[in-house]
Amino acid sequence: RRLKDDSIQFSTVFDLSFMELKHELKLCFLYLSVFPEDYEIDVEQLVRLLVAEGFIQEDEEMEDVARSYIKELIDRSLMEAVRIERGKVMS
Repeated sequence: RRLKDDSIQFSTVFDLSFMELKHELKLCFLYLSVFPEDYEIDVEQLVRLLVAEGFIQEDEEMEDVARSYIKELIDRSLMEAVRIERGKVMS
């Protein structure tokens, strides 16, 4: 019974985290579904993919915007930082 309660609680937290995202971040998060579960992707590769696929529409430096989107997804626990070097998320 406890496992079911934990699943419901996780689902609620996930739903709240996802629903609070602005539209562009939701699209970036959903794009991650093209990768297998627990797949480790290099952050700079993901930045290039998000820009190339047209997910970044801001007027600022597109790569910087993509990095900020990735950071926000990590901060909201929707993505996990696996490798960090010198304070910078690498994958």
